[in-house]
Amino acid sequence: MSANNYIQIKEISPERYSVSEKDYESEGEICALGTFDSMKSAVEKAEVHIREIEHGVEYGIRFSLIGEEKQQDKKIVGKDFDMKKAFAFIDVQNTETTTRQILGFSVDWGKLFDFLKTDWKCEKVFFYSGIDVGDSELEKEFKKLADDGCVVRAKLVFAYKNKDKNIDVKCPKCEHDFEKVVDMGYNRKSNCDVDLTVDAMEIAGPNAEFYIFTGDGDFEYLIKKVIEKGTVVHIVSSAKKIKSGPRYSTSRFSTKLRKLTEEEGKPVDFLNIDNLKMKIKKEKAAKRDLF
Repeated sequence: MSANNYIQIKEISPERYSVSEKDYESEGEICALGTFDSMKSAVEKAEVHIREIEHGVEYGIRFSLIGEEKQQDKKIVGKDFDMKKAFAFIDVQNTETTTRQILGFSVDWGKLFDFLKTDWKCEKVFFYSGIDVGDSELEKEFKKLADDGCVVRAKLVFAYKNKDKNIDVKCPKCEHDFEKVVDMGYNRKSNCDVDLTVDAMEIAGPNAEFYIFTGDGDFEYLIKKVIEKGTVVHIVSSAKKIKSGPRYSTSRFSTKLRKLTEEEGKPVDFLNIDNLKMKIKKEKAAKRDLF
């Protein structure tokens, strides 16, 4: 590729992009690099092509989109091109509950790790999870992930008693009032939010791209802060709602995060985890209590 050439990424139909090397002066095609189902894949192909050229060769890149065309003005040097590095942060508790309760499948964490490394080219993958004492199955699964290069932050699950409620009840027969104690049961929790936040803030910057697997609104502030540092953020979850009563629906996707993905200019990208189902689902899910 010479300095008179450029890479064109052209949208040929919704969610279909062609990549080619073209001549600046004649606009003629020098070589076709393929067609892809996403802009991300098209850009990745362009980056691979760029890295194969000799040092010191400059090029421009042009995006030709349906309804608009824009020329990227800055010149980039072959093999010195500073690509964004992708990182994945998986809130295991939230993701597992979402896929099982809302979407009806369990995640094979090994398959997810392989997908993130191979398809989304993640530099590092972080798993944050609670684990019950004696849960040997999950311990083995996480040990294998760690051996394969995944960063696993696991904490023991603890249970705490919810405060019982006292309610006033009227007897339908004698109409006397009396107080009834309602047992509110236990909550089980393993708080890994701080770990995820610290890891993400240490990596955040203009050359980082984050895939955050969660629907938890507690991460709203973190996401805003890493965006301020120039990080590209994708939230991977499900916005699907299921009926929880005649007039009510339940969703595992926080309203706070939903608003972030709907803001003007879309500073946060939303990716539906259900679209990954065939690549990451567990074939024979063992029955285990949710966290």
